[in-house]
Amino acid sequence: MLSPPAAPRAYEPTHTRTPRRAMATNPLTSYIITIVSSLFGAVLVVRVFLHFTRSEWGKFGTCLAGAAVAAFCIIDTDQAIDILSVLGTKIVSVFPV
Repeated sequence: MLSPPAAPRAYEPTHTRTPRRAMATNPLTSYIITIVSSLFGAVLVVRVFLHFTRSEWGKFGTCLAGAAVAAFCIIDTDQAIDILSVLGTKIVSVFPV
């Protein structure tokens, strides 16, 4: 005899978010990153189109990758701030004071 199906489980996150850093607590940071990424993405989209029409495939690929990074910063600003904060901390920690 078949047993009844199991009840669906509640969503349990597999990770916890790290505490927000000082830069990420400023709400203006989110707006600045979104605006800069939008401008950067718009310029890259135009460049991608121009490189595509001229068949410059190397430049086309690099600009397309840059546009993807800009789109990521626009879509997930909080994670972009976290990544930039970690990269900035690692860069600064390399240089002794």
